[in-house]
Amino acid sequence: MQTIIGAPANGLQNYHLYGKNGKEMSIKDGGFSQVDLLQDVDAYNISRLYNLADTRLYAAFEDYYNVSKHYKRRYHIFKQQLLKEFDEDSIYEVALIFARQNIFILSSGFGAAFGTFHKEFIEIVAHAFEDKIEIQISIEKYTA
Repeated sequence: MQTIIGAPANGLQNYHLYGKNGKEMSIKDGGFSQVDLLQDVDAYNISRLYNLADTRLYAAFEDYYNVSKHYKRRYHIFKQQLLKEFDEDSIYEVALIFARQNIFILSSGFGAAFGTFHKEFIEIVAHAFEDKIEIQISIEKYTA
């Protein structure tokens, strides 16, 4: 399972979390890595692809990772589901919602942990997120 979610050997031991001031925080083993992104994308996809009220989680995992092998197209599925949920045409537009912290319940937790973005960085953050997802989709196409 560690390989499927993209965690390299000992990859979870090298997390570092940085605060608003750029200094490393004292939270041991905290941070956001490629592994975190994979786990978050998979969790989002599983929550959208399966009716978890009627499907046992182990059955959703079995299908996602072993039967349908959706994990091989995780970023493509993530993009489709995200655009559908937020009724937007691009990942950039969805990312702007979060970078601007327009959704209070989600944004308040994000803002408390990482602070708010200065207005001049909002579009940069949204473009960076879109670029990351699009690059991952391209990689999926070539490794499938």
